[in-house]
Amino acid sequence: MKSYDIALFIEDMQDLCDQLKDKSRMKVLSENVLSCREKFTFDYHLPALIEYFRQVIKLKKEER
Repeated sequence: MKSYDIALFIEDMQDLCDQLKDKSRMKVLSENVLSCREKFTFDYHLPALIEYFRQVIKLKKEER
């Protein structure tokens, strides 16, 4: 989450309160979440997952 800058990291409840009140920071976080939201979906990872399973199937067929 830190690398995408899409989350709050807090020390205590007062820190959380202060961060939530920082409207400009909340706007940046919201924009960042919207810009990378697709990366956190199943569909985004599906092509790599399908390719992985194809490779596993191929290896299993070669073992026969």
